[in-house]
Amino acid sequence: MNAFRSVNPARPDDVVGEYPTHGPADVDAAVARAAAAQRDWARVPAPARAEVIAGAAAVIAGDKEAMTALVSREAGKVLVEAGGDVQEAVDMAHFVAGQGRSAWGETVPSELGDKLCWTTRQPVGVVGMITPWNFPVAIPSWKIFPAVLAGNGVVIKPSEHAPACCEAFVAACVEAGVPADLLQVVHGFAEPAAALAVHPGVQAISFTGSVPTGRKVAAAAMETGPRLVSLELGGKNAMVIRPDADLDLAVDGAIFGAFGTSGQRCTSTSRLITHPDVAGELVDRVVKRAGELRLGDPQDPTVDVGPVINASSAERIAGMVAAAVDEGATVACGGQQLQVAGCGGAFYAPTVLTGVRPEHRVAREEVPRDMRPEDAVTTLDELGNRVTAVNLLPGETLRAGRFQSPDQARTADGVEIPEGTQIVTLSLEPQRALGGRVTAGQLVGVMLSVDQAEIPNQANPAETIVADQTTGMVLNQVLVTDVSGGVDEETGQAEGAVMVSFALDESDAERLVFGAEHGRVWLTEQNQNTPTLGGQFRTRENIFDAVNEGSP
Repeated sequence: MNAFRSVNPARPDDVVGEYPTHGPADVDAAVARAAAAQRDWARVPAPARAEVIAGAAAVIAGDKEAMTALVSREAGKVLVEAGGDVQEAVDMAHFVAGQGRSAWGETVPSELGDKLCWTTRQPVGVVGMITPWNFPVAIPSWKIFPAVLAGNGVVIKPSEHAPACCEAFVAACVEAGVPADLLQVVHGFAEPAAALAVHPGVQAISFTGSVPTGRKVAAAAMETGPRLVSLELGGKNAMVIRPDADLDLAVDGAIFGAFGTSGQRCTSTSRLITHPDVAGELVDRVVKRAGELRLGDPQDPTVDVGPVINASSAERIAGMVAAAVDEGATVACGGQQLQVAGCGGAFYAPTVLTGVRPEHRVAREEVPRDMRPEDAVTTLDELGNRVTAVNLLPGETLRAGRFQSPDQARTADGVEIPEGTQIVTLSLEPQRALGGRVTAGQLVGVMLSVDQAEIPNQANPAETIVADQTTGMVLNQVLVTDVSGGVDEETGQAEGAVMVSFALDESDAERLVFGAEHGRVWLTEQNQNTPTLGGQFRTRENIFDAVNEGSP
């Protein structure tokens, strides 16, 4: 059997481990073992399964220092981030274990006196998982713990860049009492992942990675299905800076958001969209802070930014920056590969581009994470009061964070935020949803004061009704797109789209934003310029009825 090596991205001569390159026959065997173990595991009461998962939290917590060092060594994450990656698994285990005693079904009234109507949840069988390298412990925990609690077996194919981290996580689960055959790991490149996605013994598939690959996984899985498909895909995330924003918080959020994990996250802040009144100061401060970041071996606790995952990734970044300059952008800092003393890995200087326009490639495109996304390149665009550029990529979801001073501490729906909170909704806490109703994980950070009109965290207009334009401080227009003809994958434009608009007052805007944020409003078709929701023709009033009712 062929084998491949996992290496330290900061020091490629340091071999972390050697692993077999599995093929379809190996996937067959892994699925069979997981299925056999799953039949016995499903008979274990859910609270008892939860106790095993709680035990995994204890094992991982006890081994946190060693696992942190492994994540830093294999994935190139600085120690503080690597530790956070491991802590995510601990927190997720505690959260999932708590669900073991929650209600798993419901009863409803029957129209017949002698009839009982009830539902319960059953395991699906074997769940296939395809995971990336950039959160090599956290992401497996997000997928494996819920699947195991529900009584399922698992076959996971981790990234070829982080197999040791996945093996360490699975070993901790087995040490805690998860049956060894219940959790199967297959290694390699595309071949085992493709075999897993279409395997007849796999009843559900979960994939985290780029949008194009996710589409292929979903299509292949459903062609041989039906089976459950869960996708967590890429994003092109923006922070909008209003003129009265707290720039101290904005700069802190932008620096960590853009350059954490060397920018190699679907949640990275890859775009800053700022009002002209503060653009100059903001750019100067971000450039200064970016230039002060220390690059080096991520296992050195004084280092701020580690390497990118490999040399081809660094070359891809250089190509993205060169293309941005060709389109008219200016390199305000960085923009070059660096040699770090004592390290032979691929390092790229934290880079800030200014003068970026919404149509530029660097403002629209996310590079697959196994090639290192260009999200560490922070783009700034002086767009004034228009916020339409927040929505640049087709099919992206909405999730927003606010970076506010304490006297501004509230969210769009009026929930108070503890004083001193800097990043409100961008943290990956286990009890929070990540992603959304559409294809990607776009995050939008909005910097504004509470007395201004709410600016929506824009989703794709082809799928969600959103407030698209501001005049002064008051939202005044909604654009609606007919996507009954589908969306062109290359252009991202709705085919045969017809745009209509109607006016909003401030109260309308707040309700519409709330509805869009919670996935309650989306467009399916339109007729004679009348927005249509949920397949039924609705008037303007009906739209807001749907928002208030929480139903499409």
